[in-house]
Amino acid sequence: MFEKEYDFGFSSLDKNYKVHVGAVMNVLQDVSFEHAEQVGIDYERLENDSLALLLAGWRVQFHKRLHQGKAVAKTGITEIRACDAVRRYELYQDGESKASATAIWFTVDTKERKVTRVPEDYAAAFESVDQENNGLPYERIMPDKTAEFLEEFSVEPRDIDANNHFNNVKYIEKILNFVPREREIDELRIKYRRELGVNDVAYIFGKKDTDNLYFEFRNVDDELCAFAYVDMK
Repeated sequence: MFEKEYDFGFSSLDKNYKVHVGAVMNVLQDVSFEHAEQVGIDYERLENDSLALLLAGWRVQFHKRLHQGKAVAKTGITEIRACDAVRRYELYQDGESKASATAIWFTVDTKERKVTRVPEDYAAAFESVDQENNGLPYERIMPDKTAEFLEEFSVEPRDIDANNHFNNVKYIEKILNFVPREREIDELRIKYRRELGVNDVAYIFGKKDTDNLYFEFRNVDDELCAFAYVDMK
């Protein structure tokens, strides 16, 4: 497993002086690209090959809250299929796992703007970590069509990432605004469907019961851009 140490500072903390979920998700996203760069798949190579690595979705379990200070993020590829790869994550602090995750990343041809096969040399660059499977398979999740309107927002330039679309973690930060302040997240599952660009208007829909929340992001054409399930403790 590739691993890197991160230092959570004061700006990563919430009102309880614990690391907030958005900061955790940023680390998981960052360590993905750190690992890719370490095996030679950096932005320059991707650009030369007219490729991009885009996130299809996450499943994340939060075991215990992280606090200010150093933590170690571990990640590895457990399976590479025709057009995507399954990536596992563990986030450790104080010698124990504080979060576990699975994500699917797919390969996109930036000229044709469509999903394409993972190049053989890309697949060969990663070492399999099947023996360190964290037991969190990425599950197929489907949208719930009974959500109600919650909020409208416009994508700002500061929300755009290196792939020129609404950053994956920004969706999650929007979701967190609707999680009751007295509750903590146990598990998050999110699936990305369509891109949102700068100045795009989007609409958040939601549905809630005692311990579970559901969210949708839709564009002005009422197309589903992302949807997520949140289980609370």
